[in-house]
Amino acid sequence: MENKEVKQKQFLNYPSIVLSVSLVLLLIFLLPANLKSQSTENIGNVAYRLEGDKLLITYDIVKADSKQSYDISIEIIQPSGERIIPVTVYGDINKGVVPGRRRSVIWNFVADDVVLEDGFKIRIYGKPAEHIQAMPDSVAKKFEIARTLDVGLGFGLDYGGLFGGRVTYTPIPYIGIFGCAGIMLDGTGWEAGAKGYFIRKTSMKVFRPYIKAMYGVNSEIYIKGDDRYNKLYPGLSAGPGMEFRFGRLKSHGINLDLNFPVRSTEYYDDLNDIKNNPYVTIESEPGPVTISFGYHVEF
Repeated sequence: MENKEVKQKQFLNYPSIVLSVSLVLLLIFLLPANLKSQSTENIGNVAYRLEGDKLLITYDIVKADSKQSYDISIEIIQPSGERIIPVTVYGDINKGVVPGRRRSVIWNFVADDVVLEDGFKIRIYGKPAEHIQAMPDSVAKKFEIARTLDVGLGFGLDYGGLFGGRVTYTPIPYIGIFGCAGIMLDGTGWEAGAKGYFIRKTSMKVFRPYIKAMYGVNSEIYIKGDDRYNKLYPGLSAGPGMEFRFGRLKSHGINLDLNFPVRSTEYYDDLNDIKNNPYVTIESEPGPVTISFGYHVEF
């Protein structure tokens, strides 16, 4: 008789458990949508680099509705455990950020009186905005990032010859110092020089004209089958150029250059000797102006 009472009490507890679980599930499904949206969206590929007194942060919003905009927030966690919410920030942050890759945020941590410790971490949180906003895919910058390093590959004297590479260092936004090396018909060409920009070399400028002067190999004599005359000749060159930069941060694009080489007396003397040689046929002579073209990436 005692066993039956115990079994009956245990059985009577089951409806209570089922009822409690049902109520919990019901509450979960009936929660307002704005409470569910607190969870972080799928944000990946977070990267950053220091640009003087600013921190440039990039990230992706993937696996998201392309018609939806998102509220983005950032938290900095120092190794000491201190948590910082950036205040002086610009770009793809707060409301109205559309999904996609290479979203970017610029944080002026010096303006926020923050000293970043080695090994700090960045956490980016996102949730769908309450209202869909049709915003262009652009960065709302309020200041410029000066470009200090420019690396390019291309064709012409500005890349050392027929094909080569070029590196430009810009200590201040209006002045660049560069060097290049490349392949010529019978050797390696090189140039070194400086350029002056009419427009600041920064992240907000799409078109940047400049003038330049350089010294290096600007002439070559090359004869097929007879290397006795083959020679490279250094000299001065000068001319105008243009940079066109694309992308959200204007960090890559093309360069077009015109060069007016001042060829050496030695070059013209050797060229005249070849012209007087009846066994040599000159197929072409260099013109007074040369053109260079290249693809560049800035840092």
